[in-house]
Amino acid sequence: MSYYKAVFPLGSFLAIVSLSYATSPATYPESSLPELARILDTVPSHAPELISQGIQQEESTARLKQAKAAYYPRLDLGGNLGYRYTTYNGNQPDEDKFGLTFNATLRRPLYHWGAIEAKIRQARLDYANENILSELALRRIERDIRADYLSLLVNQAALRNAQLRRKVNEERAAVLKTNASSGTVSAAESDRTRLNLDEALMDIEQLEADQDRILATYRRKLGWDAPLALDTPLPRPDTQAVLAWIDSIRNGTATTDLDHNPEILHRENLIKREEAERVRIAAAQRPLFNFAASAGQGQSNTATQNNVSTLTYFAGIDVSWNIFDGFETRNRKLESKLRQRRLENNLSAFRAELAAQAADTLTQLAFQTRRLSLSTQRADLNRESLASSQRDLDAGRLSAAAYREKQLALQDEELDLLKARAALLMGITDYLDLVTPLN
Repeated sequence: MSYYKAVFPLGSFLAIVSLSYATSPATYPESSLPELARILDTVPSHAPELISQGIQQEESTARLKQAKAAYYPRLDLGGNLGYRYTTYNGNQPDEDKFGLTFNATLRRPLYHWGAIEAKIRQARLDYANENILSELALRRIERDIRADYLSLLVNQAALRNAQLRRKVNEERAAVLKTNASSGTVSAAESDRTRLNLDEALMDIEQLEADQDRILATYRRKLGWDAPLALDTPLPRPDTQAVLAWIDSIRNGTATTDLDHNPEILHRENLIKREEAERVRIAAAQRPLFNFAASAGQGQSNTATQNNVSTLTYFAGIDVSWNIFDGFETRNRKLESKLRQRRLENNLSAFRAELAAQAADTLTQLAFQTRRLSLSTQRADLNRESLASSQRDLDAGRLSAAAYREKQLALQDEELDLLKARAALLMGITDYLDLVTPLN
């Protein structure tokens, strides 16, 4: 799982209040965004990928029942109709007959050297892996939904910025048009203002298109047709608490569980499955014992009459033993050993990569948190400066156009601040996905 590098703007900066996490700083965004939590609740029953994964789980259940069926007796019926010719050594005359024969055989495994149990164990491991894959798919889908929801929140703030920027450029264009007759405005300045205005209009169109795309995705993938309120402000992470949480993980005082990462469990199950496969392979070259009972009807010639109907019964132990199969079993065993070695090497490398990724994620989270703390303090100072400009505007010492310029600069800064908060939230989400065991 890669570190979340994309920028996710969040919520209207005009509505942001100074909120801290109600619980641990290590939480998913939906813990403070009720509407997002409601959307995520619909994922298991509506996401097409999870519905498909559910069908695969049912398939693995059927395979488990197939494996367990080996314990039950098996009844086979057979028969033939046609001409049969039998020769005998010695003075016994040959026989020929035309007729119908059939037989019924009941067979149940008695001892197969653990092959049946190994097949059942494989089926259970397959079922467990389907559950793991479902969990991984659910986490991936939920992560995308979180990111999209946060993008919707930021669009509100970004749209306000774009609309204010358009207004500023429209006023500037009007002033330039008024001063054009005096010759104090250059053509380059006029063109620059026109380009800025066109860019602001295009930004608005693009943000609206992004909103439409995300809403269409929710409708298509989740069946979510209800309008979104998007009225809960983004929580303001307590940067000191987040840094303390990161330090507690690094110092080993906080619990982390990389060994129960779903992908690690999935790979471990593949290794266990290969071990069970070798039990089945080894059993293929040993005598297999079954309890068998049969009844067969046929025809035979006797001293007094030909084509006499006969009925034969049997009950006892049936043995089959593959003595030589052209080295097929030997090479199957070699293939299985090599495959297990490859899986073990891959698992060892993945464990090391996962540990490195978790450590790197924590390092990045620490930098993000520290930068967010600095940016928050800087934004607080600039808000005080804007408040002073507001007083100058009210007193007539500052023009409305100049005030909007300052306001726009502060809003752009706060929008960047929201993006930084979003990136921190998604970084925490990524780390939680790494260390959170299966549900």
